[in-house]
Amino acid sequence: PISHLSGWRRGQAFELVARHVISEPNPGLEMTDAVPGICINGTRRTRFQSEFDWMSDGRRVECKSSQMSGWTTMATWRSMFTGVKLACDGASKTASFDDLYVVLYSPSRLDVIKHDLLFGVSTWG
Repeated sequence: PISHLSGWRRGQAFELVARHVISEPNPGLEMTDAVPGICINGTRRTRFQSEFDWMSDGRRVECKSSQMSGWTTMATWRSMFTGVKLACDGASKTASFDDLYVVLYSPSRLDVIKHDLLFGVSTWG
């Protein structure tokens, strides 16, 4: 089961699924891996440390995933995404990506959704 994978492996698998879901209806879409770049301290990033996950027709794309969980007090489902580096006042004026895709996983399915960068956004801490 997917839940038995480490968070890192699950994230890598979901990224591949998202890339396939996005590219399948758009066969001419040009997708390339992100260029890792340089860290703020001047060291080279590894391919797993790049500021975004891939390029899609010249746009920087980030992909995050979260497991759906039951919220019994509200009789609904919820999910939480962490580590999404959005632009915000007092920190970075620009996000490190142009498009954000979220992968929601539940016991029965995966959903890949393009986020509008507004709905449900909050800060923590």
